Amino acid sequence: MGISKIMELAASIKLPVRVLVMAADIEPLMKAMEMGYVVCDGNGGATWMLGSKTLLAYFLGRVWAADFPNVKKGGGTPLWVKGDNVFPGKALERFFGEKNLKELRQGKLYNNVPEGHRIVDRLFITLQ
Repeated sequence: MGISKIMELAASIKLPVRVLVMAADIEPLMKAMEMGYVVCDGNGGATWMLGSKTLLAYFLGRVWAADFPNVKKGGGTPLWVKGDNVFPGKALERFFGEKNLKELRQGKLYNNVPEGHRIVDRLFITLQ
């Protein structure tokens, strides 16, 4: 995504440009907003509409840190695997009005992906 598009998004949702440019893939955030999964209040905050704080941490981990679901040999529930990018926990916690997203993500890595993960995963699949 070009810098002008990131600047436009930053202005519309009031999330700092420096945080947006850190994202591994910002398109799923835009798609989540379009689908009504993330609702911005226009004052620099947002609400996660899919309920689970763990699912929010998973989504944000996928967007910013490039986390991914890794299917176990033989099938079953995938594992939540840590990506290579930075997770800007404090900025995202302020934006979503949630505490301890970074710690929650850290504690869930390399465990089963959260319930409802398919909704989040589809945001990434449809954009490939």
